[in-house]
Parts: sequence; structure tokens; C-alpha cells
Amino acid sequence: MKAQIIVSERVDFDKEIKKHVIRNVVNDVSVPALPYAVSFHIYVKLYEVPVSEPFEVHLEVAIEEETIGVSNVSVLRNYRKEDQISGVDTSIGMGVVLIAAGNYSFKLLCFDTGEVLAEYPVTVRLDESRLPAEAL
Repeated sequence: MKAQIIVSERVDFDKEIKKHVIRNVVNDVSVPALPYAVSFHIYVKLYEVPVSEPFEVHLEVAIEEETIGVSNVSVLRNYRKEDQISGVDTSIGMGVVLIAAGNYSFKLLCFDTGEVLAEYPVTVRLDESRLPAEAL
């Protein structure tokens, strides 16, 4: 099984055209204070997956190898046609409490084996100039 993930501000599924729409890919985030809660949406693309049996994945978010967030387990299944490479496209919304400035890692893992299938870095910066004037 192979995978790719993209962290973004929003992922929507357009039912008419049957495609995902990824809005504002996130490579870095500036926050006015720490800790600070941020909502992320992670687009997940899996391919060369088991053809006839469901499988489970989940996301973990870590800073310096300390896991600070875990998503619910997603049970997925291939519904692609026989002439297509087996796979699944989905998205997972996840609220994360950012605890420090630095480099965070979003990891997609196989639930059964713990294998990391894909990883995506996001840099978090503290920008106190974004605080409302009354908070200073």
C-alpha cells in the first residue's frame, strides 16, 4: 500500500463531479499565542490497496517525536473499477492544539501494523503581533 497526504485549511468533496477540492495547502501556520487550537483538513490518497478487504488508517500529529494528536480510525475500502489501480481518496478533519513553535509532522499510519504510510511537515510560528490590542 502506498500513500500521500496534503495538509490544508479545507477539503471538500464535490458530489456532482465526484472529486475532492483542496483549499489552501498549509506548509506553515502563524499563531498569536501558545497553546493554540487550529483546525486542519488532511487529504489522503492511498493506492495499491487491498482490492477486496477493508483496511484501517489513522493520523498522528507530533512535534519532535512527541505525539500531541491522534485522529479517529478510518475504515476504508477500494471501490475502483477493475481497469483502475486500486485505491481510495478521502479526507480527515482534525483539530490540533499546537503547544510550541517548531516543526510538526502529520503522519498517516496503518492501524494494524503501525507502519507510517506518509508524512507531511508543517512549521508553526509564534506571531504575537496577531494578538488583539486588548490582550497586550
